[in-house]
Amino acid sequence: MRLRKWLIVVALVVTVLGSNAVIAATRNLNACTRLVDYRNPECIGQVDHLAVAADPEATQDVAASTTKVVDVVTDIEFVPNETLALNFFFDPGSISVQRGHRVRWVQVGPLEDPHTVTLVQQADLPQTLEELDACFAEGAACSAALAAHDPDNDPQTPPVLRVNVGRPRLDQPGDSLFLAPAVGTQISAAITAPADTTLYYLCAIHPWMQGEIIVQ
Repeated sequence: MRLRKWLIVVALVVTVLGSNAVIAATRNLNACTRLVDYRNPECIGQVDHLAVAADPEATQDVAASTTKVVDVVTDIEFVPNETLALNFFFDPGSISVQRGHRVRWVQVGPLEDPHTVTLVQQADLPQTLEELDACFAEGAACSAALAAHDPDNDPQTPPVLRVNVGRPRLDQPGDSLFLAPAVGTQISAAITAPADTTLYYLCAIHPWMQGEIIVQ
């Protein structure tokens, strides 16, 4: 079922039953085992079913003065008869970084959900519901990133944490990082694009989450 239809289904369940707990109780947990499944709201928070590998670069000693931090916020706002909002976003959405310095993305929750940091062309950043849906079409930016992180489409195989088109850095469209779902999890990468470049990125699972890195 496509993204927009899932959002409508979840909105109806919450509006009628009035409880996020009810959503959790009615989810089909067997449908939340592959990375691509987590683009569906029914899988929000169902991270016990997702295999995750350790990041070999997680313990790298990096000076705080050369690292910018981006919080990955994952929350749901629910006000009866008023609002159902998936408040998933990068904070801040725009940062400036010296070439060669690093950016670290940190899961701050409160919900636990997997995310990616996927570099894309600016034109590939969805601006409408239709474009959100189209991001998952075959060959589109989101589907390509998810396939790269989960090439075997196997729930027993942990996602590939770092996808690189060229060098093992974050500097061109197609480069992508996978951020495991547990609160406190983090992943970082050196930014090596030329100065005066702006890198655009999104979460390939939740593509309304978008950010930019201005390289100085």
